[in-house]
Amino acid sequence: MEIVLGTAQFGLDYGITNLSGIVPPVEVKAILKYAVDEGIKKLDTAQAYGDSETVIGGYPDFDVMTKFTAKNLAPAVEKTTHIRKCFEESLFRLNRLSVYSLMIHDVEAINFETTKRCLHVLEQLKEDGLIKKMGVSVYTPEKLIEIASNFSIDVIQVPINLFDQRFCSKKIKSVISEQNIDLYARSIFLQGSLLASKTPKDLMKWDGSFKSFRQFCMETQLSQIGCCLNFIKSLEFVKGIVVGITKKSELKEIIDEFRLPIPKIDFSHLASTESKLINPSLW
Repeated sequence: MEIVLGTAQFGLDYGITNLSGIVPPVEVKAILKYAVDEGIKKLDTAQAYGDSETVIGGYPDFDVMTKFTAKNLAPAVEKTTHIRKCFEESLFRLNRLSVYSLMIHDVEAINFETTKRCLHVLEQLKEDGLIKKMGVSVYTPEKLIEIASNFSIDVIQVPINLFDQRFCSKKIKSVISEQNIDLYARSIFLQGSLLASKTPKDLMKWDGSFKSFRQFCMETQLSQIGCCLNFIKSLEFVKGIVVGITKKSELKEIIDEFRLPIPKIDFSHLASTESKLINPSLW
């Protein structure tokens, strides 16, 4: 399992527990230098992440996983041309001739035919050597199964964390294995809410769930970050994790915890079915 550095905070004031706003250039430089030194090879970004792609453009030593927003593209007849044009603009901002992967950022906001056209363009970009892997970012297991059942993709991003264990089913594991899809887990700290010492005020409705989680950490003698990482590391079908940070010290803590042995612990009782808790877009 590999660590991929998420860069939304490099271009946006992102995250419910992010009190410092967009990461300043001097801190970005420190973070990325430390990432290189620690063997991190990939950065995750998107056209929707403000100036993130431009910031990354100054650091050519990383492979890039990026995403485009399909619903904002031109009408259907022009989509093929528009996707390529938008991607070429991304390459210019990223200061690269190609990227590791390109994904549809909002596949759940577009219909089947539009998805089909978009993925066809990605196939062409892959054939042209401009991307190594193509795929989608999804929010629900149902959409993952639909996409994997109808299209050939290489990579997929999904939210997985202690509260959101929807993608840990045998069905998902089987689909991922059979289709040989690289699955990357994002939102593993639920926008930092699982690392906070107190329940974020906007999520107080679920204070009981957060208190139970913090109590579980005490009982298992794991830190909150260690508990989150150990859960993810126990999932053999996950290729990598995307982590967003605002300081070099945060990345160091993640890497240090990530390298510790995995204790055998059952995390399943922490799972929640409350969509308004596990889906940050509903906060």
